Amino acid sequence: MQNKGKEAVSFLSTFIVTVAVIIAAALLAAKLFGLQGFTVESNSMAPAYPVDSFIFVKETDPGEIKAGDVVTYVFNNDGLLVTHRVVSVDSDHQTFVMKGDNNNVADPAPVMWGNVVGKVVFGVPRVGAVMRVLIADKNKPYSIASVAIIGIASVILDLIEKKKSKSKNEVEMNEEK
Repeated sequence: MQNKGKEAVSFLSTFIVTVAVIIAAALLAAKLFGLQGFTVESNSMAPAYPVDSFIFVKETDPGEIKAGDVVTYVFNNDGLLVTHRVVSVDSDHQTFVMKGDNNNVADPAPVMWGNVVGKVVFGVPRVGAVMRVLIADKNKPYSIASVAIIGIASVILDLIEKKKSKSKNEVEMNEEK
């Protein structure tokens, strides 16, 4: 039974470290391709991007954005970000009329081109809640430290297990002689 517990701990630690490495690699790759990740925090874009989706946004020249595109933009002076679909484009005044897919009416005020962060490239449902916790500025040191501790503990447990196995093999070889 003790070996099953060690196997479970070993599997779990390896799994956690692997998931963390995959997430870190995905975020790094996204950055290299000029993408920013954001968490969807309201249902205004459901079903395309429901609450807790994680969306990837690429900086886009506002002049290239057309009706039907999903865009993330700065909503107010507090820097609140909103992601909605472009209903219409007013090139003369350099504004967009926006609307959430799940909203009955368009947003009350047009969005200035200068407020556009970028165009949504794709989203991953249900990943946003986890990402919100992992990548929050206040949590980054804890996330990194947790993964490092789990990784180091996993390596130490493997080394101890190998040493025990080696010792056991040496005892068996001596007994055979």
